[in-house]
Order: sequence, then C-alpha cells, then structure tokens
Amino acid sequence: MSTIVEHFINQFHNIEGTTIALRHKNFFKLLHEIAPLVSTKGDALDAITLNLNPRTYLESLFRVDFLIYFRRSQELLNILKQGNDVFVSKIVKQVWFFKEVFGDVPAHQLVNEILPCMSFSVRMKILRKLSRFSLSEKFDEIYDALVNRYGLYFASQFITGCSPAKVRQILIENPVKLTSTQLKNLYLKDSQLIDFYFSYNKSSFDSQVYERLIRFIFNNDHALFDYLKCKYKLCTHLGRRATKKFVMLKKDEIIKNPYKFDYINMEAVLRKIGGDSVLLFRNALPEQIPDHFINSDWLFRSFPKKYHYSLFIKTFQDHYKIKLADHPAIISEELLKIIPDNKERAALAKVLVDTGHDEYLKYLLIEDSVRLIKEIINVTSDIKERGKLIKCVIETCRINNDIPALFDVMKYFCFRHKNDELNVHLQFINNIENLFGFKKFTEEMWATLNELLAIHMLKFDERQSTYEKIQTMPLVSVNLGTSVYQKLSYLEFLFKKGDVIDELVKEYFTTNTEFPEYSHYDKNFGKCFLLFVINNIAHNDIHFNYNLICEIDSWNNVYKDNQLSFYDFPILVHTFNQIIMRDRLAIEYPGVFHAFRNKIFTTEENLFKNEYMQMYWEHYKRLAKLTDIRWFLKYDPLTIVANLKMVFKMLNKKFNGRLRLNLWRQIKKFSHLQLGEKSIETCLTMLSDEEGTRMKSCPIRFLSVLMKPEDYAALADAHKPGNTELNLESENDVRRYKLQCAIAMHFKNTKSYEVLPSLLSYCTDDFFRYAKKSLYSLLYRTPENELPQYLNYLSNNEALSVHALYITCELTASSKIESILKQETQSLQRYLFPPTINYFVKNPSDSIFELVKMYIPLIIRGDEKSLNILMEHLTKIPQKYRAQYIPLIWNCFENTVYEWEKLLSLKKRILSCVTCEIAREIPLEFGVRVIQQHLFANNKDRRRNPNIVPFMFIFLSSKDEKQLIFNKIFSFVDQCTCKEEMFTVLRDLYHQVMSSTSDNLRYMEPYVNYFEKKVSLTEDFYDFIKIFFLKCKLESSQWTVDHLANKILVFFEEVVAKCGPWVIHLFAREMNVGLAYFAKKPVTRNEFYCAMMKQRPIPIVAILLLEVVSEPSCGSSPDGKAHYHELLQLIKNIEDPAVQIFLGRKKYKSYGRSVSEDRDDVSVNWEYM
Repeated sequence: MSTIVEHFINQFHNIEGTTIALRHKNFFKLLHEIAPLVSTKGDALDAITLNLNPRTYLESLFRVDFLIYFRRSQELLNILKQGNDVFVSKIVKQVWFFKEVFGDVPAHQLVNEILPCMSFSVRMKILRKLSRFSLSEKFDEIYDALVNRYGLYFASQFITGCSPAKVRQILIENPVKLTSTQLKNLYLKDSQLIDFYFSYNKSSFDSQVYERLIRFIFNNDHALFDYLKCKYKLCTHLGRRATKKFVMLKKDEIIKNPYKFDYINMEAVLRKIGGDSVLLFRNALPEQIPDHFINSDWLFRSFPKKYHYSLFIKTFQDHYKIKLADHPAIISEELLKIIPDNKERAALAKVLVDTGHDEYLKYLLIEDSVRLIKEIINVTSDIKERGKLIKCVIETCRINNDIPALFDVMKYFCFRHKNDELNVHLQFINNIENLFGFKKFTEEMWATLNELLAIHMLKFDERQSTYEKIQTMPLVSVNLGTSVYQKLSYLEFLFKKGDVIDELVKEYFTTNTEFPEYSHYDKNFGKCFLLFVINNIAHNDIHFNYNLICEIDSWNNVYKDNQLSFYDFPILVHTFNQIIMRDRLAIEYPGVFHAFRNKIFTTEENLFKNEYMQMYWEHYKRLAKLTDIRWFLKYDPLTIVANLKMVFKMLNKKFNGRLRLNLWRQIKKFSHLQLGEKSIETCLTMLSDEEGTRMKSCPIRFLSVLMKPEDYAALADAHKPGNTELNLESENDVRRYKLQCAIAMHFKNTKSYEVLPSLLSYCTDDFFRYAKKSLYSLLYRTPENELPQYLNYLSNNEALSVHALYITCELTASSKIESILKQETQSLQRYLFPPTINYFVKNPSDSIFELVKMYIPLIIRGDEKSLNILMEHLTKIPQKYRAQYIPLIWNCFENTVYEWEKLLSLKKRILSCVTCEIAREIPLEFGVRVIQQHLFANNKDRRRNPNIVPFMFIFLSSKDEKQLIFNKIFSFVDQCTCKEEMFTVLRDLYHQVMSSTSDNLRYMEPYVNYFEKKVSLTEDFYDFIKIFFLKCKLESSQWTVDHLANKILVFFEEVVAKCGPWVIHLFAREMNVGLAYFAKKPVTRNEFYCAMMKQRPIPIVAILLLEVVSEPSCGSSPDGKAHYHELLQLIKNIEDPAVQIFLGRKKYKSYGRSVSEDRDDVSVNWEYM
C-alpha cells in the first residue's frame, strides 16, 4: 500500500473535532489536500476506495461524501442498491451521477435489469431525477418500458419526462390525474399542455387544488392565465408582488375596467399607478347615480385614507355632474368623516340637520354645534341622554380639532354639572380619553379635571384632611375611578413640564400595578419612570419584581437602541435566582424562564452562563426541554457526555417519539465521544433488568436506531418467539412477551431489508399486529429481485397471504401481479377482490376488469371492507367500464345489505353517478327494473329513492327505446293506488324536464299527454298550469321575450274567462314558478313582466304582475331596477281603483314579502273586470 493511501486512510480514521460540523469541515479539508495527489494517480484512488472501510456511522457518511467528491459512480450505484435512506438522499442530489450512470443505458435495460435491483423507494427517486434531466425522446422509451413492466399508474407519475407529443397521446388514451408540481413541469416543457390536460380532465379542475399552479402561470404567462380564467372560471386572488408585475403589463386595461381584474390586489395597483388612481376610481363608478355613499366598495377602500375625500369629490362630481348638497341620500356619516375641511363638512352636515337628523349636529362648525347641543342638554332631564349629548359635545371638538373649545366645554361642564353623580363626572373624563386623549392637554385643562374631582370629594367628605389632600395632591392621580392611562398621562405631563414626580409615582403604586405602554408615552418619561420604580420601589415581593423584569424586556422590544439589563440591578438578579428554583417556573414566570435559557443556550460567553449552566443540570428534570439536547449536540456535545445519564432519562420516554428518534440518530454520529456505545450499553442493561413488567418499548426503539442492522437482528433472534403458549399468570412470560412485541414493532427503524429473515420469525398470530408496520416498511426498501423469497414465505401462510397479495400489487411487475390475481384457489378468491379492484383502478384493462366482474359476486354479507371499496371506487372506475360496473354493484348490494336505510343510501349514491354517457350503455332491462322497484315507496317503512326520477329522465333521454320505456313507466304509474304519490312522481319529472338545457325535448310528448289526461282544471289547478309551461318547454327552450309573454297572456285570459278573476292570485304563484325555468334571473323576469304589461295594459294583468314582482335589492343590477320602475310606471298609468289599491300596498311592503301575504285584509270588488 502506497504512502498516499496509508496517509489518507489513517487521517480518515482520526479526523479531529468535537462537534459534527467541525469534523465535517476537517474531513473536507482532508479531501482538498488529497485531491491533487491522486488526480494523476488513478491506481492510488482505486486503492483508497477499496480499502476505505468505515468503522463508525459517521465514517460511513463520510465515505459516501468521498465517493461523491471523486465521482466514483460504480460504488455509488452499489450503495443505491443497498437502499439506505440517508446514503441515497446524498446520491440523488448529484445530477452528474445520473447522466454518467444512466445516460447511455437503453430504456429496456434500465427498466428490466437495473431498476429491479433497487428497492421501490429508490426506484421512485431515480425515475423522478431521470424525468427531469433525461432527453424527452429517450424518456418516451423509458415510459413505455415502465408501462409494460409496472403498469400505467406507476409510469404516469413520471409523465413529465416525456415529450409533448407523447404526453398528449397518454392523456388522450388514459384519464391520468396530475398534481400541481407535475403540471408545472409540463408547462416548462410546453405551455399548451396545460390547457390540453384540463380539456381532457375538466372534472378534475379545482382552483384550490391547483392554486400553486395558477399562481405560477400568472407570474410567468399572463396570456395563458387570462385564457384559463375565462375558459375554466378560475377563482383565485393574487398577492402584492404578483400584482405589481401584472400592473406593468396591463396598466391601461386595469384602469379602463377595474372590475374585470377582481383577482388582483388593488392596494398594490394603486401604489403602482400613482396619479392615475383618479382615472381608475372614475371608471369603477356605476353608470347611474348611487342611492348611498359607496365607501364600502372594495376599490374605494384600497385608497389611502388621506386621499379619500379629494378622490371622491374629484371623480364623483365630475362623473355625475351633480352637487352633493342636492342629493342628501348620498351624504352619510362615513362621507362626513373623510372630509378634512371643517366648513365644507359643516355645510353638508347642515343639509341633514335641516331635515331633522340631529345626530349630525356634531359635524357642524364648533360654535354652531356646541350652542345647539347645549340647548338640547338644557331641556333634557334624562341622565343617560344628557351623558350622550355631553359625549357629542366632546366629539365635535375632536372633529374640529379645537383644543380651546374642549377647554371651554370642560369649564362649562364643571359649572353646569358640578352637582351630578361621580359616575357622570367619570363618564365625562372617560369620553375625553376615548375621543380626544390627553396628549394636548394644557396645565389649565388638567387643573379643571382636578377641580371636577375636588367638587365630588368635598360633596361627600368635609374632613380637614380632605381639604389638605386637595391642596397638596393632584386628584387625577388619586384612586377615584380614573383610568391608569389618565393617571400616567398626567404624570407624563408633569415630567415634561419639569416637575419632580417621585412622590406621585410612589402614590400611584399604592393603588395600581400597571406600567406605561412605552410606545405610547414620551421615551424619557418611560425610562425615568421604570428606573425610578426599580431603584426606589422594588422590594422583596417576588411577583412585583418579576413584573419589573418583564417591563425591562418590554422596554427593550420598543427601544432597540437604548437597551436595559436587569442584571445591572442586584435586587432583580436576586429575584431572578429565587424564581428559577420555583417548581412551576415555565408556567408562572415565563419571562424569567426564557431569560434564563437565553443565558445558557448561546455560543457567546456571558457573566452568568457557567453559574446558570450548573443550576440547569442540578434541576434538569424541571428546567430542561427535549429540544435542548439538539442544541447541545450541535454546539456543546461534551456537556451531553458529562450528563449522559440525565439526558438518557429524558430520551427514555414514550411521548414525542419522532423527535426522540431523530435525536438518537444524531447521537449515533458521536462515536468519537462514545455516546452511541454508552447508550447501547445502558439500553441493554435496562433490558436485562428483571424488576417490573413494564413495556420495554423505549430502550428497544433506541437500540433499533443505534445498533447496526445485523446486531439488532441478532438481538431479535436471541428473543424470538417460541412454540410455547403464553402464560398470563407468569410474570416472566408476560415480561418476555412485551419485550418481543417491542422488538417486532421497531424493526422498521433499522431501515435495512437485511433484517427481514429475523423479522419474519415475528410474523405470527400473536405478534403480527406489532410486526406489520415494520414488515411493510422494510419490504418497500427491499430490491425487487429480492422480494420473491419473502413474498413466498408470506403466501404460504394463509393468515398472511392477504398481505402478500397487497405487497405484490404495489411492488412487483404487472405480469407477476396478474398471475397472482388469477389464482383459482377457492379459499383465496374471496380475499382477491380488494387488491384486484385497487389494481384495476390504477391500471385499467379488459383482462383485469373480467377478474373484477368475477370476484364481485363472491362478496359475502358482513364483508364491510369489500362493500365499502365497491362504493369508494364507483367514481374512480374509468368511464369505459362504469356502465357494466353499476349493475354489478347494484345486484351485490341487494344480495348482501339487508338494512333498508343503508341500502337506500347506497342506491341513492349509485343513481347520482349515472350520466347520459353511462345511461346510454346501461342494459335496458336493468334500467327498467330499477325504475319499477323504486318509482314508488314499497310500504310505509320504505321511502321512495329521491334520485329515481332524475335517473329516469336521464335514462329516457339517453336510450333509443323511448316508447318502450314510456309504456313501462305509465304501466307502473297506473298500478299506483295512491293519487298523491302518482302526482308526486309526475311533478318531479316536470321539474326535470323544465330544468333541462336540451334544445330537443320533443321525445317527452308522451309524458305531457299522459300527465294532461290525469289533470282537470278545477281539481288540479296548479298542475293544469304546469302542463301549459311543459308544452312551451317542449316547443322551444329559447323563447323570445315578446313571444313567450304573448303566449302566457293568451293562456291567462283563457283561464280567467273560464274560472273568473278570483284565480288571479293562484295563477300568479304558478306563473312565477314556471317562468323561472325560462328566465333564471329576476332582471330577466322583470323584462318579461314589462313585455306582458305593454302587450295587455289592462287591470287584471296589472294585478297579476303586482302579485309576482318584488322590489330589487340594493345589490341588484341597474337593468333590474330599471325594468322594475318601468313596470310600476306602466301600472300606475292604469286608472283603476283596485289596481291603485294594490299598487299602494306594494309601496309599503317590507323587503322580500309578496302582496299575497297580506291578502286576507283586502276586500276588492271584481265586477268591473
């Protein structure tokens, strides 16, 4: 062995450093040193690679880094085959590796020779990388090879690696559902593939599911985004950054039609377009003058508040050419609040005040509003009302920003209301606080407040001490019900004035504990206040001093440039040390707890760190968190070594298991400090402890992480289950059983398939429920060509054969799966349905569907799992097979589900999934049988299937044998003995026909004729009108307004001629319902009503329309309101007393009620009609 090789290997095994980061740094330093020496000597590098045998887990990681550094592709490929997750994750990040190893390998060889040597998880990672970095034409061949070997579902996960033409071919032939990430990769390949995909998968489009994709497309391709938004009705909202980019491209369009772009962030738009905001706002205004102030509009709210009024006036008056004073309805409190000029605001407020709206008095000029409100106060005796008026006076001072006026109000209040109760005085002061604040108070104003409080004190307390207190103590600072903010504001005023406030601060803390919110007060006052309290008021009260520590933290958060430290104050340090010893430290004193930890968990040295570190380990159980171990492992592992026993106790708990496992994986790297070895020794000692019978799960879990896989397998073999029966009365048997369960449960943590032979000995009846997760986990990490030996073992065990079936379908080649699913063993066939249908849904084919059809009849009653799968997969079955699948599961449910309510629910779901395409392929006999069985309720206890009539309509519309089906339906109806049930079916079918969007409904004439024979004008009046609308629907679904209006009027006149005017109310109700099928929106129906009124301007038509028309809501369109007002004007022109009575009642209706609701108290003479 050469000197270079020996030197490197020796250095490799003796890398220095305590922390992992330092050892990692030294290792790469070694690589940089050796690289120039071996670059020209290939044999030396080969020798190092051959002889580099890791002795520890960390060295194994470094070996992988070595192989990557020197691009040893063959050795890395061998590591991939081993399947270690950590090693594989390092390798798959290397793009050069995939190009070098797989770049020139033929697709057939890659898929059928190389990939079978890999585990499932490794295969997935390799193929994902290849789909990103391989040439599309080559990956087309890989894709085809994957389909042939593993099936469509497995191959479709890598569709993004194929060429655009191949992708289109796949999407046309198979309904593959892709994720946002896959579609993003397809966009980068060919942007047109996005629309192509959704055109073939319209049902899968969901704005929320594909939100990331939509945002990505918006940021990169606005034209495609607009196209998709229009075609698929996207609902999405974009953030500030995306909006700003969009504005640069679409500025003119946004300004011209802002409502078109309701998905962008309008605040970002306004900041970006600057001065053009006025144009944007003008274009956003409605065409008609609004009947209310539009500040609630989303666009208006997006403008900065200081520009609201100027923007409003500039656009509003120019756009509508009106004066606001001439339109009082537009003037509101919201509008008055945004007017900056006092005179302009007062002028508009006066318009409302003059009409009797006294609540707007506060918006007048100060001299007018104060005078008028005082006049009202003088004549108001109710205390509460006076309080509201006084508040209004203060508010008018705030609105006009008039401090002298507020002072006058205060003097007036002291004079006029000095004899009122204390709560009235306090309410006055609180109103000033809430509406105005005290920042602009003068000395005279504070004196007035003190005078107000003095009046109250003297009223109830005439002692000499009270007079002395008034003379010596500012009463605002006395505890008379005034708020903390008022007291602190007064102290701030005195401080800024230059007065000494020491005694007042002491007096303040006799009744208060609150500190200032430092951002709301003068900085110097806040600091002086805090330091004075610390130096003069802090005492042995632990709670008070704790608050001081927290206040220092609050100060530091506000003033980053003027920090304080409680460590500078001995009394606070003493309190801090006392608190640390408390049992409920983290709960009762979180501020101290965090400060204590900040002194320990820092890489910077500080005065208290060593002392606190000692306290931490002395009280580790109380002070430590699980995450602390991670910090120590990263920055100070020697501390872990010194306190391993305490650390081990914290790790040896059941809760938060994932974090603990991750910590043990980190500890595994510290072999240079013997952390892993010592931990293994401790765990083994715990296992040999014969005391107690508690679960041995924790030490076993850690051993499964720390031990080498072969060592854990040896441990498992030493305790593997025997053939003896468990004796629950034997303490040793119970302890051994718990240990064996723990071993079986944690095999998965080894992450190595090499332990599978040992694991299989635990796959018995008593232990399999513990071993199951480990078995599945390790089989997913097993190379495909190694699986047969394990699957054969499971298949030979009848209890485990179902799991062998599942794993085979997930992890092996299609040919193997199909041969397994075609087993003829009777005992296994009833277990084959779930894996068969799961495989079919993922990889549909005629041959597998034949197996599904064969296994469905084998499902027995009580097999809930299979019955649930039947229903779950109904919508997943490809459209091609669904018409055959539905009769199969229908019959299966009828034979296995005996509970009627459950069966009815299942059948409802099945019928709801039938579309026209499916119904066209469903056997005629099956459809007729379903209709016969469920068209009517069988008895009182069995309800009719509510989805039967929609199914019947779809079935009729899809089949060519329509007359035959009608004859069957009519015979079923004729057999019904209950007239109400019969008419319910006919009416439900009416709704289906009227709701149809088809332009050709002539085939429903037999139903209309049959319905008409069953109806008489006098006994079935509503149904008689329904038949009229049915005939209209069959004649045409696209009537013009005038033509349909005329047709309804002719029919209406015929009905009135036969039955008299008393049926107008009845006719109106059914007409409104029937017309809704032709005119979905109220605005369109109002257009019909106008047309009817224009064609027949007579009283009976006017009254008919007043029965059905309703007042438009505030959010209605301008057209809807226009048609409504036009109709009322047309009716108003009819000079008839009865019409005018009805019209008058319409004006005074509450919103949303029809006149018919008030019909009982109306008496009308109909003889004139």
